[in-house]
Amino acid sequence: MSRCSTPRHAPPVPDVGNVQSRYRTLVQHPVAARLLVAKAVSEAGDFVGLAALLVLAYGATGSVLGPAAVLAARSLPALAVAILLGAWLDQPSRRASLVTLSLLGGLVIAIPAARPSAVTAIVAAGLLGAVRAAHQSVHAATVAASVPADLRLPLFGLSAAINQGSQVIGILCGASLAVTVGPRTALIIDLVSFLCAAAVFATLPGSPDGSPPFSGYKSSGVSRCSARWPWSPG
Repeated sequence: MSRCSTPRHAPPVPDVGNVQSRYRTLVQHPVAARLLVAKAVSEAGDFVGLAALLVLAYGATGSVLGPAAVLAARSLPALAVAILLGAWLDQPSRRASLVTLSLLGGLVIAIPAARPSAVTAIVAAGLLGAVRAAHQSVHAATVAASVPADLRLPLFGLSAAINQGSQVIGILCGASLAVTVGPRTALIIDLVSFLCAAAVFATLPGSPDGSPPFSGYKSSGVSRCSARWPWSPG
């Protein structure tokens, strides 16, 4: 007696032409393309600057505790910003917020560039962590409001590739520069990257006032929690 078997269905084959079309549309989109360019410039500068701060802290303290303090300082303020301010970050114009945060990041990195020391490296790392967390929240809201849903997956894929590539190349180049010619040069490169990113963000179309925070998209679990807390704006 024959045994009954459930028919097996072959997994769907991705439409390569459709995928390629989405990526072409993505790089031609007026908002998504600018976000990708700004991300590539900013991420590369961020990791060049991070490597410089780590080398600076180690050189100033002569101990691995210096770089450890830089990494800790970079993480804790970011968590505080996401929890306490996440729901308010989308209230002003997104374009103005992105430009302001980029300029603020450049101002912060100028502190250790002007006066290199372990203290300025740790302080700058903490402030940059807060700026980065605020930037990611506004960036997520900009994607939700201005990038069509069918282009978001390709956008996230390219953004992740940019992030991973920037980590490898940025940290390698930043550490090499910091060791060979000093941390100041790498920090100045980071400062310039902030200014270039601000210039790109300035070309984004403005967002209407009063749009709901993170409408249609949540950037992270922390942001989701902060948006539902009692003191979040209605």
